[in-house]
Amino acid sequence: MKRLQHPVAVLHQDDAGGGRVDGAEVAAERLAGEFGDAAGHLHAGRPAAHHHECERPLPLVRVGRPLGPLERAAAGLLVGTSASPVAVGAGGAVLTSLGAGAFAMGWNWTGLVAMLLATPLEGIALRLSRARLQGDARRSWWRALLPALAGGGLAALGLSLAVPFGWGMTLLAFTTIAFLLALEIELRGREIGGRWLLAEPKAMIWLMLPFAGFGTWQAGLAALFAYAAGSFFWAQRQAHQPPHQKGTSGTQD
Repeated sequence: MKRLQHPVAVLHQDDAGGGRVDGAEVAAERLAGEFGDAAGHLHAGRPAAHHHECERPLPLVRVGRPLGPLERAAAGLLVGTSASPVAVGAGGAVLTSLGAGAFAMGWNWTGLVAMLLATPLEGIALRLSRARLQGDARRSWWRALLPALAGGGLAALGLSLAVPFGWGMTLLAFTTIAFLLALEIELRGREIGGRWLLAEPKAMIWLMLPFAGFGTWQAGLAALFAYAAGSFFWAQRQAHQPPHQKGTSGTQD
């Protein structure tokens, strides 16, 4: 088969679709997980003429624009090795859990570094699985754990920051999680303008980095809250607009 002969070409096709997004795939991808992946944007819109029905690969899950090139390059390096998608994905789950544990212990920089290192591993594992035609990695056990682990990490960071800055930090963290969950509900089965810019923790954790660098962790958590809340209200507005207004918004986007 062509895809087995050219696995690296499959990796590059993931981002070849430009801005087109298949609505059914978007809905399935956003349902697949809350906290694991960058502002998710699927590059699944390729002309059907180029792919026979029997050759269609499994859609790649929530490839984030910011991390897409890194994930693609890393998967390209690993595709000819013995590294398995399960091992890569499990590594992401382990790093995420270590990051959450470090936050809970008050080791904020250790937790942040672990979380940052974990962010591309899900995408790498999914790309690797797709290139090798090794089944649908979206249903792997490690991917099912990522939402809870990453959410726990955010909650643990709030608890850690509550010691120097008060319990408002914990409330802020849990409210951020609530907005992210509400955002997922609004996105289910809907086409939303500017979807790839909306909040999701794979990208959000990188937003903490400049604030941590200046020692303003509390401001960083407030920024995560504002990003999650703003994304939710934008998605809600888009989702509940009359159809004719949605068409107008889509044109403006």
